[in-house]
Amino acid sequence: MLDLLVAKGSWSSSVRLAYQRIIAKGVADAANGDVLLSDSSVNTAPSIEWCHKLGSHFEAVWKTVLKNQPPQDPRDRSASVEVLTVVELAHSDSLKDSFIELARLCLDMLNWGDDHELEYPRRDDFISSVVDNFLRADLFSAVTELISNAHGSFGIHAISASDVRTVCIGAKGQVLFH
Repeated sequence: MLDLLVAKGSWSSSVRLAYQRIIAKGVADAANGDVLLSDSSVNTAPSIEWCHKLGSHFEAVWKTVLKNQPPQDPRDRSASVEVLTVVELAHSDSLKDSFIELARLCLDMLNWGDDHELEYPRRDDFISSVVDNFLRADLFSAVTELISNAHGSFGIHAISASDVRTVCIGAKGQVLFH
């Protein structure tokens, strides 16, 4: 479950997480309305191919946004252009809005299919969520969300399959000692 919440830097994972947060109304949406989620439940969650297809459209828009960024001062070697752009996008509403507008145009051309037809307000929320997931949904935010929604007193250390060199440690209701 934790790896579902870690989507930073992956468009397909960002699409999958946005689907769960914005489009799906509950766990039964993944099983054709079967709230028991038994072995005989029909899987109606978006396929991996669907997530990859949408993710590739977002990737194309992302490349367009990067290409249209003003050139970096060549004397500033503190970070690459792509890293600077990610930081700027994460903190700039105007850049993010231009990206969302390009993604919206891209999705207008994409056939969602009858099962994934979205009305405009939810579609815009979905697009915003995909962008936010791509820029911010790292292991720390996943563990923070997990802890904030959990009950009881516990400590946790987490590693994501997408970044095995990063460990996140947290606790709820108890003190962490080093």
